[in-house]
Amino acid sequence: MAGGTGACPRPRYRRRLHRQLHALDFYAARPRNRWIFIAIHFHVVIVALLVGTGLGAAVAVWAYTIAVAAVVNLLAGRAAQTFVGGLLLAVGLTGLPLLPGLTPAMAAVSALFMLKVLFSFAVDHYRTVVSSSG
Repeated sequence: MAGGTGACPRPRYRRRLHRQLHALDFYAARPRNRWIFIAIHFHVVIVALLVGTGLGAAVAVWAYTIAVAAVVNLLAGRAAQTFVGGLLLAVGLTGLPLLPGLTPAMAAVSALFMLKVLFSFAVDHYRTVVSSSG
């Protein structure tokens, strides 16, 4: 192609995709690192402190998310992991409006926090499920 149009973005996109997949493989292959990665996510509480609203609700969201992410992480390698992760995410999202003192902005931050930690990180989306028939 004249002027190299169309050829430049593709290699950059492939490198970025490769880095993202490598990060997923890194945590999938190292369960201890995966646990640490999930445990260090407490920024929803920091956001509530900085905004000055909904601290109790943010702590409740954090506690639920980390506890449930631990349960989902224990299901690694099982076919039910994705379903259980999605179900517990839905339960958490459904409970958000019931939390007293949670502003709409903090509800949005909390929902994204749950999605990120509980479903995106705790669920191994690229797993190979071990067959029970051997």
